[in-house]
Amino acid sequence: MRAFLLLIILMSINCAGLAQMINTTRDFVGVEIVNDFDSSILEENIDETVAQNLVEAECTRIGSKLGSVSINDCLELNLKVTGSFSNNEAPLLYKEYPPLPSRAPLARVLLMGGVHGDEYSSVSVIFKWLKTLDEFHSGLFHWRVSPLVNPDGLLRDGST
Repeated sequence: MRAFLLLIILMSINCAGLAQMINTTRDFVGVEIVNDFDSSILEENIDETVAQNLVEAECTRIGSKLGSVSINDCLELNLKVTGSFSNNEAPLLYKEYPPLPSRAPLARVLLMGGVHGDEYSSVSVIFKWLKTLDEFHSGLFHWRVSPLVNPDGLLRDGST
């Protein structure tokens, strides 16, 4: 079943090897497309304690909003801050599953959830994928997973 779901996701991602990360700043003026996004650049600019506090606060907000993802579920995944923030200054979180060090990945996969704020299930499914990858990541693919790319939409009161 898991292999089947993985196949469906891989088939639905166009040109996974060309996946790119969209990087915005707090003073959002436009969108900068960054090829071969190197998350270590952003991580170096954020104090570790501040980053951990941001992750804890965002996990608390997510876990309080979704019945399918607890605060603990979110915290146990050891998500990282990207260094990018939403319009309402919520940190965008991600987790990376690098390929085996001895080989090039078969493909790079960018998996994003929570694009539409009123679609809770996409965030829930991505959190389930993160748990699955924590247990079964083979190292054949390079995964970059962001469970919630529109925190302002998901965490606001009401729907659109």
